[in-house]
Amino acid sequence: MSSAERWSAAASDWAVTLGRLTERPGTALIDAVSLVAGEHVLDIGCGSGAFLRQLTRAEAKVAGVDPSAGMLDLARRVNPEADVRQGGFGLLPWPDATFDVVVAVNALQFAGNMVGGLHEAVRVVRPGGRIGIANWAEARHNDIEVVEAALGGVADTDEDYRCEGGLERLFASAGVTLIDAGVVTVDWHVPDDESLIRGVLSGQPGSRSTRSDAAIVRAARPFIVADGYVLRNAFRFAAGRCPVDP
Repeated sequence: MSSAERWSAAASDWAVTLGRLTERPGTALIDAVSLVAGEHVLDIGCGSGAFLRQLTRAEAKVAGVDPSAGMLDLARRVNPEADVRQGGFGLLPWPDATFDVVVAVNALQFAGNMVGGLHEAVRVVRPGGRIGIANWAEARHNDIEVVEAALGGVADTDEDYRCEGGLERLFASAGVTLIDAGVVTVDWHVPDDESLIRGVLSGQPGSRSTRSDAAIVRAARPFIVADGYVLRNAFRFAAGRCPVDP
């Protein structure tokens, strides 16, 4: 199963669990790029469309792109006015200089070549327009990684883009001038074991089993609260201005 097919299969679970964690990093990006009502904004890796809704509430004219057909179905359902297309950082299906702003949450790392992906994002932004990127911070800031590690396999490494200064260095490599950068904390409130399991597995390869369910619940014990679980996490974000003369 390809990555896009896997995300299609997980779309519904993702949308009601981890997909909801885009709000705080999304707000940070909207503020960092100084979004103005009426601007044309592209959300790359729009997933199930939660950030598209947030951008619409900010009175942007929105478009979204994602490689997963299942995610796109959900994004179109909740954002019927958005221009939503299939694709990704590797090749964006719009002409040069289409947008005032391009944003992405938890998506740039899937580009393979992240500098190349940023160059493609710059291509569809008008000269002097802005780009905002947010991604999970390094593992030590994210309780969810403690739970995911219980499933075995190779743990995520703290690649440069996840660490302090990493996104800033990527921007410099793509000729994007930094405007703002920072960290936002994101608490994942989970009401019960079933919601926890669905959320953790929606971002993982492989199928569900009694063994995996038990491992997730066991690993999450340190995060139990009176009404379920709270897993504290963090996203790093950066915003920058594209060249006036690309």
